[in-house]
Amino acid sequence: MKRREQALLLLRKAAQDEALLDQVLTSDQVSDEIIGFHCRQAAEKILKALLSDLGVRIRKTHEIGALMLLVAEAGLPLPTQFEDLDALTPFRLIPVIQVLLGLQRRKKHLFQTLQPFVHSDPTSPRSEFSTSI
Repeated sequence: MKRREQALLLLRKAAQDEALLDQVLTSDQVSDEIIGFHCRQAAEKILKALLSDLGVRIRKTHEIGALMLLVAEAGLPLPTQFEDLDALTPFRLIPVIQVLLGLQRRKKHLFQTLQPFVHSDPTSPRSEFSTSI
């Protein structure tokens, strides 16, 4: 699969995670852990899409911090507003311990603002992402 195709596929999958979150975010039947898991999924896919578009080989990882580091090493460090994005990493597995009520719902904002950052440079080929998904 070509880099651009892979990036667009990952962005479409991230959009599906976000659509699911929009449907269940206010549900009392969906736990914060599930919300956090899908927030992490979406953020991971968005970062991997960015890395793919930058031509960075992506090793198999679910660690948001490792992906953030790869983005920075590729010459595109994320703005400081995303410094807490790695807080989503524990949700690759549903944690056994109880997390603070509402934490994951607040974290949804982090990955929602990540996608506009990826699309922000109109001279970059990444700007095509927003019109292609």
